[in-house]
Formats: sequence, C-alpha cells, structure tokens
Amino acid sequence: TGSHRRRVDLLERHVRSSAPKMFASASDTIVSKLNEMRAGIGKQLEAGLVDASLKSLRTSCSVVWDEVGEAALAERCRLAPRAREILLQATNAVRRLDAQPAGAAAAAGCSAAVGEEDAELVDVTEQARAAKRARQIEETIDLGDMGADENS
Repeated sequence: TGSHRRRVDLLERHVRSSAPKMFASASDTIVSKLNEMRAGIGKQLEAGLVDASLKSLRTSCSVVWDEVGEAALAERCRLAPRAREILLQATNAVRRLDAQPAGAAAAAGCSAAVGEEDAELVDVTEQARAAKRARQIEETIDLGDMGADENS
C-alpha cells in the first residue's frame, strides 16, 4: 500500500541521513572505552612488572647492600681454609683440562676409568706444592679482612 511505502521511505531516508552520525557516536564511545581499558591494563602490567622486578632484585642483590655483621665475618673466617682448598683444586683441574688437547681429555677420562696411569700426572714434591699454595694464597683476595666501613 502507499502509506506503507511512504513510512518505509521515510525510515530509509532517516537511516541514510543519520547513519554517519550514529556510527561516529557509537564508534567514539567504543574507542573512548577501549582507551580507558588500555590505560588501565597498562597501569596494571606496569605495576605487576615493577613489583615483580623489584622483588627479584631485592632477592638476588640483597647481598650486595646488606651490611656484614660480626657473625658473618666469623663464619667467613671459619670457612676460608676449606674454601681456599676447594678453589685451588678447581683451579688446578681447569688448568689441567685447558692444557690438554680436545681429544686427549676424553681419552684421559677413558683410560683413568680402565685403571691405566695418567700421562699428565707429574710427581711434585711436597715442598714445591707448599710454595705454590703459598703463592696462590697471597694472590687470593680475602673478603673477611675488609672492615665494615669499606663494605658500605
């Protein structure tokens, strides 16, 4: 019918003329809400990352700025001789491995497992060994000797 066609035509014209305004209004609302969400998410992520990083730094680096007390210094002094011995043994082992050619290290390990003599083994007198250890101890930095004012 004609009246129905006129109503449809009126509605279609209204939609055509108002569509850009309605779209702009709806999209502006959505974009503004997304910007608010983005800002909120950014703040949450930043706060979470900063907190996690700060906790991690406090845990891993707290030794650097903690003051060393008398008990810690006494414990270091008590452990120093054993730590020096371990350090010397590890240094000697690394030096021996570095001195061997690449294939010889594996062959030496294999021959030691079988029970054969190690070709790299050199008999060193106790006097030479003591002199070497004394020289290495002199070159070692003892952190237990530092005063509290030097650590801060």
